[in-house]
Amino acid sequence: EEGMDQLWEHLKLTDEEEKDISVDDSMIDNNDPKGFYCLIGSLWKLKYFNKEVLKNRMQSLWRTQYGLKIREVGNNLFLFMFNNDEDRWRVLKSRPWHFDKHILLPEKLSKETRPSPVSLHRASFWVRVFAVPYLCLSVRVGKVIGEAIGELEEVEIHKGRKKSKQFIKLRIGIDVRIPLHRGMKLLVGSS
Repeated sequence: EEGMDQLWEHLKLTDEEEKDISVDDSMIDNNDPKGFYCLIGSLWKLKYFNKEVLKNRMQSLWRTQYGLKIREVGNNLFLFMFNNDEDRWRVLKSRPWHFDKHILLPEKLSKETRPSPVSLHRASFWVRVFAVPYLCLSVRVGKVIGEAIGELEEVEIHKGRKKSKQFIKLRIGIDVRIPLHRGMKLLVGSS
């Protein structure tokens, strides 16, 4: 695969070869649930594992209402085919998922996704931010903090009476190739 990618980078096309081949949206089969309700996923850093155990475990954990088929489509690359969007959405919303102490990286399959190489390296996590000044417990401040950590997906504000119940909860997409921050400083105003 790598050799093919390197060859492709150095390939120079003639004027005749440069002509575009257009595929109209009406030609793409969006009515086929096998393509429309799919996720593509891989296990991060796990090279040797029992693929049948993974398939059975995910089917058991995800408890889909309308069925799920899992097919291996590459080296450590799986296609998760749902029969409806509710099940697929619930699985994505409930991330992160793990198998054998390794994170599973499922992503939506789009019409632009090619069979290979697919590089999955993003995981969604909930992050709680404590010790935020009370007047800073807002969605706007949450967005600033979340965007500093990774790709912000969602912000929730928790304003409890006890200090331990006051925090900002962020859902963030994080690149798993980069180590997590152990902490960050929050500067408020001009102080």
